[in-house]
Amino acid sequence: MPRFLVRARFAAILAAGLGLLITGVAAGAAGSALIIGSESNNAGTSNTSLTTSSTVVAFRLLQNGAGGTALMGYVTPTTGPARGVYGRVDSPDGWGVQARNNATTSGSGAAIQAIGVNNHAIVATSDATTAIRGTGSCSGFCGAYGVEGIGDGLGAGVHGDGSGAIAGVFGESPFWGLYGYDSSGDGSGLALQATGDVTITGDLDVNGVCTGCASAALGINGGTSSLAAGDAVTIRGSKEVNGRVLLVVEKAKAGDTVLGLMAKAVTATSREIVMDGEEHGLAWKYQDAGKTAKKGGSLVIVTSGVLEIASADASGGAIAVGDALTVGSKAGKLVKKGADGTVVGYALGKLADGSGTVAVYVDPR
Repeated sequence: MPRFLVRARFAAILAAGLGLLITGVAAGAAGSALIIGSESNNAGTSNTSLTTSSTVVAFRLLQNGAGGTALMGYVTPTTGPARGVYGRVDSPDGWGVQARNNATTSGSGAAIQAIGVNNHAIVATSDATTAIRGTGSCSGFCGAYGVEGIGDGLGAGVHGDGSGAIAGVFGESPFWGLYGYDSSGDGSGLALQATGDVTITGDLDVNGVCTGCASAALGINGGTSSLAAGDAVTIRGSKEVNGRVLLVVEKAKAGDTVLGLMAKAVTATSREIVMDGEEHGLAWKYQDAGKTAKKGGSLVIVTSGVLEIASADASGGAIAVGDALTVGSKAGKLVKKGADGTVVGYALGKLADGSGTVAVYVDPR
């Protein structure tokens, strides 16, 4: 082969080799060294692992640019579950991810910022303890929130769903376990909104007016016959049940001192309260069991306030709105008060004749 052809062939091979070398260096292909300062490193479909035996930091990125990002994880597929950044630790005393804002002054930043856009910003799960725990700490005369929630629109500052737990929101504090504040400025808001029954174990201190409240007590039917909603009852003693004192009552007869009127029958259910592995005793709930309390059954007795259904008898005279009522000859039934007898309450409805029910403002005296 002529010498000039040999030289040309060698030059072509050398140029091709240099081209491949240069391309690999510029792109940082899979299997090649990482090119610092290049945005074209590409490991292809291979995983990249870094293994160290360091007892401090295995991999450190130091960003000196103002407002820059030290580490970014980005998954481009728009379907399926994915993780931009994943941290794991197997020690029970470790953290999968730890974030720290080390600024020396307070500002609008945070150790972690989560932006959910059209999805949840943070989803936390735990198999055996608290999914999210917030601890606010400060020294001196100050206050720090363990958890602060700011709602928007029809949302809520904090939403707790306890459908699979003992409580939707659990508050524990030596001062206020739960604190609500109406910040509307004109009184149009509510410090607390509860839809459903509320159980308070302890004293309830109300500094203001209790609108629509009816005072009531739990009782047991100690009579020989069933009690119906609206029946007037008299007290016959007391009995401790499930750690609390219940009144033993029966239908009131003419001349008896009336305690109040039966509102409904109830039945007691319990559930053990366990929070973060600690037992907090049993939670008892008295649930609606209808309008009839059999002998020995539990019931709610309204002792003061409005009761929509009261057993009444107009055979001795028609009952009109505002009439004072007392117990008549038929046990448990209210009649228009005559010259004798104590007042059980005042009629809020009418009953022209026979037996029936009327709304009553209960006020025994």
